[in-house]
Amino acid sequence: MHTTGEGAGDAYFADRAGTASAGRYGALPQQRYAIRVAATCVAIACDVLLLVAASLTAALIRFGNPLAGTAGDMLVIVVLAFLLASAALSGYHIATLRHPVQSIVRMLFALAIATGFAFAAAFALQAGAVYSRLETGYMLVAAAGYLVVARLIYRIALNRMAGLIEPRVLVLGPATGANTPPDVERIVPVRPPSASDPHALEQTYKDIRHADRIILAFDDKAERAAWARVVRMIGIEAEVIEPDLQDIAVLGMSHWQGAPTLIVARDALNFGERAMKRSFDLVVGSVLLVAAAPLLLVLMALIKRDSPGPALFRQWRIGRNNSRYLCYKLRTMRDDMRDADGARSAGRDDARVTRLGRFLRQASLDELPQLWNVVRGDMSLVGPRPHALGSVADGSLFWEAVPNYWTRHAMRPGMTGLAQVRGLRGATQTRQDIERRVAADLEYINGWSIWLDVKILFQTTRVIYHRNAY
Repeated sequence: MHTTGEGAGDAYFADRAGTASAGRYGALPQQRYAIRVAATCVAIACDVLLLVAASLTAALIRFGNPLAGTAGDMLVIVVLAFLLASAALSGYHIATLRHPVQSIVRMLFALAIATGFAFAAAFALQAGAVYSRLETGYMLVAAAGYLVVARLIYRIALNRMAGLIEPRVLVLGPATGANTPPDVERIVPVRPPSASDPHALEQTYKDIRHADRIILAFDDKAERAAWARVVRMIGIEAEVIEPDLQDIAVLGMSHWQGAPTLIVARDALNFGERAMKRSFDLVVGSVLLVAAAPLLLVLMALIKRDSPGPALFRQWRIGRNNSRYLCYKLRTMRDDMRDADGARSAGRDDARVTRLGRFLRQASLDELPQLWNVVRGDMSLVGPRPHALGSVADGSLFWEAVPNYWTRHAMRPGMTGLAQVRGLRGATQTRQDIERRVAADLEYINGWSIWLDVKILFQTTRVIYHRNAY
């Protein structure tokens, strides 16, 4: 009644135009962004090495020994000033590095600025007599030559990597028609997926996640607003072209093909923030998993002895971008009475819970295997708690009870979260129970910082044993 199966999202897209479909795009947006960052870092590192090589070359020409140069201090100033000037001139942007004339002109301008700074510093410190003018001249000429050649090599290398670094644009809707450029993919949807169908939302995310930019181009006002809500629930950045502002919340402005667009959905975190959070999870989660491994082995043996059945319980949960994953827990219920869909919340004195299981739930020890989910990347140490697909409140599925429920999946689910440290845990008997938790989750997402994660982790130690955990 509530789902349409694994392939539900396939029926929502009738036609694809432009470039090939999602499966042939190669890298995803996060991977392409990482490749662009890596390419920029390589260019910066090469420039530093080439400036050092220019200094050694100048010393070799002037003194016959590359280590006999006198411009070492000046080289430090030149390198730092050159990097700052290049950054200010957007010299390390991928678009600049792929344009040979712009790249060389901006590089030479940055080198001139760096030289001016170095000369000004030498003059201010009255150190001009220390340095060989001829050596300095050789160094600047060599640096310019080396860097020009490097810029030409960068361009060739980046052009060969174009398929991996070029931002991918996906146009959803028929409004642009035949005007869609040949290098842009266009999908004409039949209808937006239902917010009451998690499988359809998951499939829709899989169909469009390969794009760096998503343009919503619909003539129909209701269809445009519906798709704006869908991409916001999925947690993918999207823009609207030719929008009607009355029914769509606008987050920012941009442009595409000379036309203004309005940003109607954004990812919760940018690439740098996601990298920081993931690194924190990976380092801390790995340490905690290793530390907890002996205790886990003991508890698993006790569970096997306490009641028949496997020691671990696996259940499909909803993760980031509404994608499902297998969540691991220590089994706390009788195996013959388990609830695979999570439709029935555990209650106080629940007959399904084993003797050992009651203690494990109250002490939150049943959650320890989720450290493996954290290391795998399914979960985060801190985030909105994951829910089973069948979870209900007041007889309604969670996403039916709370209109903006799906928005909480803009981040990876967490082992703990803001709702949990505020005591919002246990069974969801009423609609208000899930509303308060979703409100806390959205507050966390909107105000995220790495320090907030650290704070919540420390606060969690006070609520590990909780009277509502049953």
